[in-house]
Amino acid sequence: MKTSELRSKKPAELLKQLHDLYNKLRDYRFSASVKKLKNPHLIKATRHDIARILTILIEQNNHEN
Repeated sequence: MKTSELRSKKPAELLKQLHDLYNKLRDYRFSASVKKLKNPHLIKATRHDIARILTILIEQNNHEN
């Protein structure tokens, strides 16, 4: 997911996407714990996407003030 795509979205859309990513991360971790996750890199990539969204939300919030 590119940062430029995320910056063009509204905060409500970002929050929904953030919620979905947290759910995906939980599922990936569960799958990894029972050895069914074929690509463990998905966990790291999802964590990075979550961090990007949180950073953008914080930046948008700081620009409003």
